[in-house]
Amino acid sequence: TGTLTTAVDGLVAADARAPSVTATGPGFDPDNPATSARTAKETFTVPAGSTLAQFSTFAADFAAGTDVDLFLYQAGTTDLVDQSAGGSAEETIRLTDDAAGSYDLYVVLFGVGAGQGNTLTVPTFGWALDGTAKGNLTVTPASQPVTAGTAASVTAAWSGLVTGSRYLGRIAYGDGTN
Repeated sequence: TGTLTTAVDGLVAADARAPSVTATGPGFDPDNPATSARTAKETFTVPAGSTLAQFSTFAADFAAGTDVDLFLYQAGTTDLVDQSAGGSAEETIRLTDDAAGSYDLYVVLFGVGAGQGNTLTVPTFGWALDGTAKGNLTVTPASQPVTAGTAASVTAAWSGLVTGSRYLGRIAYGDGTN
């Protein structure tokens, strides 16, 4: 019981990359990251003040059965920050809090789906949020009284986005002071 507040962060358009890789060649060694026919490296810079960075690939961009893996390192090092290496092309790495820095993202084509051929362009996306609203996402109401055990609703709406681009944002919920 108290006050429910909402705050918006974003929406920001993706920094979209499109490395080309093949499903042949040496496997990826996380202890010794290197590019190969199967592995591309994309370097992303996350600006100072960023509160969230995200790197993703989406299964919807590929035929069923395609498997892409992501490995994130401090740029120019073998210091693994995080990885997303599931059994599909739906992969995401998120860094929170002080996410600023330069990162090497290794994009590995582990396997291709039927009918795709051996060489693929892998749409790869990066975003950085800085805790501020960009004017293209609203949440209403910004504040409302709430009672424990009773449902509360908020509505998110967006505008002015470029068709075909991917965006990232987040809505923070609070109690009026936190």
